[in-house]
Amino acid sequence: MFSRLGIQAKLILLVLAVCLFAIGVIGYIGYTSGRDALFASIHERLVGIRTSKQKLLQVKLDGLRDITLAGAQGPRILRAMSAFSEAYRELESKPVPNEVDDGLTRFYKEKFLPDLEASVGAVPVFDLLYPRSFAARHLQYWYIAKNPNPYLQGQLLDASEGDDSPYAAAHRAYHPAIAALVTRFGFEDLMLVDPDTLDIVYTYQKTVELGTNLDTGPYAQSNLGELVRNVQKNMDQGDYKFTDFDFYRPNLNKPAAFVATPIFEDNRMTGILVVQYPVDNINRVLSGDKAWEKEGLGKTGEVILVGPDHLLRSKTREMSEDPIAAVAHYRAIGIPPRTVDAIERTGMVSLLLSSKSQPALEAIAGREFLGVSGDYRGVSVLASSAPIDLEGLQWAMIAKIDAEEAFAPIREYGRRLLATATALVLGTTLLAALLARGFSRPVRRLTDAAKRIAAGQTDVAIKIKSTQEFHELGDAFGMMVQNLRAKSEQLEQKVRENEQLLLNILPGPVAARRLLAGADEEQVSDTYSDVTVLYAEILGLDNGNVPPDLILMLLNDLIIAFDEAAERAGVEKVKSIGSTYMAVCGMSVQRPDHTNRVIEFALQLQRIVDRFNRERGTHLSLQVGINAGLVVGGIVGRDKFIYDLWGDTVNVARGLSSLNEDSVGIHVTRSVFDRLQDLHTFEPGDPVNLKGKDTIETWTLASISARPTPSASTARRSQP
Repeated sequence: MFSRLGIQAKLILLVLAVCLFAIGVIGYIGYTSGRDALFASIHERLVGIRTSKQKLLQVKLDGLRDITLAGAQGPRILRAMSAFSEAYRELESKPVPNEVDDGLTRFYKEKFLPDLEASVGAVPVFDLLYPRSFAARHLQYWYIAKNPNPYLQGQLLDASEGDDSPYAAAHRAYHPAIAALVTRFGFEDLMLVDPDTLDIVYTYQKTVELGTNLDTGPYAQSNLGELVRNVQKNMDQGDYKFTDFDFYRPNLNKPAAFVATPIFEDNRMTGILVVQYPVDNINRVLSGDKAWEKEGLGKTGEVILVGPDHLLRSKTREMSEDPIAAVAHYRAIGIPPRTVDAIERTGMVSLLLSSKSQPALEAIAGREFLGVSGDYRGVSVLASSAPIDLEGLQWAMIAKIDAEEAFAPIREYGRRLLATATALVLGTTLLAALLARGFSRPVRRLTDAAKRIAAGQTDVAIKIKSTQEFHELGDAFGMMVQNLRAKSEQLEQKVRENEQLLLNILPGPVAARRLLAGADEEQVSDTYSDVTVLYAEILGLDNGNVPPDLILMLLNDLIIAFDEAAERAGVEKVKSIGSTYMAVCGMSVQRPDHTNRVIEFALQLQRIVDRFNRERGTHLSLQVGINAGLVVGGIVGRDKFIYDLWGDTVNVARGLSSLNEDSVGIHVTRSVFDRLQDLHTFEPGDPVNLKGKDTIETWTLASISARPTPSASTARRSQP
């Protein structure tokens, strides 16, 4: 049928086909490249945000622990504990007047219990919550029922008018100083507990646990009661314990978590100091004080905490921005009505809203996640998650942004591309129709040229000496050929670059095999019977002495220097992850002295670190583990892959590089010691027990000092 068309129709169809092909190829390349670049950029930003939030929250919680420990050892807390305990015991022996019971009963029935019912959604039982001891009723009457300040703000009362007991004198003497401490460090509450009776003899916030007993009282089964009993039974001086969040009725059933430590005086436990987590501070850290957009999370992004029970431990962005709309959204997506009612009633999602998304499950299992997944709202999101561990409490931290918002730019680009392509096609069709009218004599030359171009020749030169229209048409053909040739050269250049990149990532024989077989070849592992493996851990990068914005630059300079040293020593770099560097010798190239080369390479690494410390004023140190023996290597991954080594030889070397903080130096196993004891001086090290292995003998290279720098010790302790 095409042969029956006239010259003008054929020219129009040809030009249109070429135009469509060029637009399609260029558009596809541009679209996929833009989509991949955008995807990588957003994920990189999410990982950075999540990592910074994780470190900041860890620092704040560690600071809370340190402040609590320091407070328990301070003389003011010791004196306050003694004074409040003595005053409490005196109150316990004195019956309270009827007016105290009457006033306290009115407070419970008219104020506290109705407020608690509104938060819980059920009717609390008065007899189960009303305090029974004389001291508890006395304190709650004068410092809660008679407190002129609203409930949950009772800390504003320094002295209760009308209370002339010794407790009032102790409260006037010590409460202002404790209030200053709590305010300065942003605690929610601070309590003092008698370790013998487990009576709460003082609370900063003046809530209804004041004076009650945490062994037999109404709040004995709360997370606070369980925490204090554990401290009483199992703690030594300087120890501490944390609790996870749980609903806490004295705070009108709001989620609360605590840290507790014993108070010792002359090797005797005289009290227990309890500090309540600053929940609002945690939410401010995660939301950047509600500055989500400024932090790069756009209109829908947020950072949340999820507990091991898959319940949220932080406030969601939509509840912070528009609680009414958030509750309506939760109802619409099928969250159980009882849960939504509790969220609407309390204005909180902590311990109510569940998230069993893949990012949460992976992080709770101790693994990081990066990719696209659903979230607790049933919305597709781009997410980055990782576990955050605090003294046995493992939470999941998730940074995410809605996929619809994340990919909006690429969808807009696709719409513009389609509109532009349509306009180009229409314009090209019209232009071809106009130009084809003047075709007569040069038709044969143009037809021949078109056939050669269709055959794949990109060096066709078309010169038409005719009217201006035919001349322009010839030029258009020439430009088309040039574009095709340029694209072909670009593709060939990309192929060469990819081959070079593959050679940089994989050992030479493996890279050659993959280039010959293609990326779809079956994954094959290689066994190397005798190589030497080195693991090096750089210590001191995150101890606070190096500004955060310089850590990446410093680490990059170190890794570059390590790579150059490896090339000079004939050692192959396997990978570097964070501050860990792995290398091997004797794998791709058989070297009879591969073990000695690795020892010399380790010494060179130490000299590099020492030079960095001198030139840049850092306090870094290096812990190295070296082992020799059989390893197995292979490609891990398919599209995004690395070459990795595994086996007992690798595991032992890795274990020697992560010994305790006092073991900075170059540590080797017996296989290394036996080979090089005549060439180097080694000192016997302590036997090491690695997980799943028998006791391993170790030696330390005597050429390097084994004493860690202060920053190395600090860096080791700062790791989660």
